[in-house]
Amino acid sequence: MNSISVVISTYNGENYIDEQIKSIISQKDVDIYITIRDDGSKDGTIQKLNEWKKEYPKNIKVIC
Repeated sequence: MNSISVVISTYNGENYIDEQIKSIISQKDVDIYITIRDDGSKDGTIQKLNEWKKEYPKNIKVIC
């Protein structure tokens, strides 16, 4: 199985991050690893990122 590494940068992306991560993580026949770096969001982005990280601890790394 192939592995794909995706890097995402976020800033106040609370309204969009769920859709983005869901789209990436749902890819078939590939191991997905996502590194997300937040640039000081002041909305609920970091909370959402931590929820995704908790659900997919082997696939998602969050850097604040």
